[in-house]
Amino acid sequence: MPRRLGGDAGLKPTDEFDARLDPDADGLTNRQEFAIGTMRKIADTDGDTLNDGREVLGTKPLIRDSDGDLLDDGFEVVNGFNALTVGETDQDNDGDTPI
Repeated sequence: MPRRLGGDAGLKPTDEFDARLDPDADGLTNRQEFAIGTMRKIADTDGDTLNDGREVLGTKPLIRDSDGDLLDDGFEVVNGFNALTVGETDQDNDGDTPI
């Protein structure tokens, strides 16, 4: 585990056990969280209701709105939209999106 992570996070940089812990239960180890830049004690770093472990499989765990359409990724996923496609939530093609 990088020395920076150990010292800054209160973990032992040479302890492989610390590197494999997942204190926020989001499916990412401390080592993975460090590499990605997410918070190791907060399961949803960007606050979009999708945990970081799920987001690394497709959406961006550090950005609430991965496709920039002004809808949080969590809202899009829960409502059956693709959080990576801009404009697909504009069902009536008038240039706006339902909020």
